[in-house]
Amino acid sequence: GHTLFTSACSKLRALRERQTYLWVLADNHRARDAYMRWGGSCDAGHEKTITLGGQDLREIRYDFKL
Repeated sequence: GHTLFTSACSKLRALRERQTYLWVLADNHRARDAYMRWGGSCDAGHEKTITLGGQDLREIRYDFKL
């Protein structure tokens, strides 16, 4: 996962992007911990609920400065 993430960030920097974000399931603590280690900040002001397989799941946005 880290290799894919750093590669995507490198490509975005090459396109002169300054920031990006991603959505992660709130209950996916392993991924959330990784995104924090990789420099992301949890944007608690940006949450949404999606429905998959008839189940409501909460997502949280993580912001990254490039």
